[in-house]
Amino acid sequence: MKSGQSVCIFPEGTRSRSASLIKGKRGIILIAKLCRLPIVPIGIEGTERLMPINDEDMGKERFFHADVRVTIGESFYIPERSDNENRRKYEEKTIVIVMKKIASLLSPEYRGIYGE
Repeated sequence: MKSGQSVCIFPEGTRSRSASLIKGKRGIILIAKLCRLPIVPIGIEGTERLMPINDEDMGKERFFHADVRVTIGESFYIPERSDNENRRKYEEKTIVIVMKKIASLLSPEYRGIYGE
């Protein structure tokens, strides 16, 4: 990132079994704060058909032909944490902001817990 390269981070930390968004993890917040760089939200739909999860034999998933839709949103900076704000609550609030920005780029059936 210091050399100007982009890094793609999936804030959920794993593949969703339901093909919709699941709870994001706080690591993206730490990285964004330390690097002081904007986040570019990207919504990806259709990967559940491209490489379905194989629960019986993890690591043996196969690729299939599938239409995948990628939508790139507007970059944004995470909000600053106020001096009196609890760190954990700040991180939880901020990951919801990040995930809702991603959800806004997806069709309703892919928004998962961020679809409200």
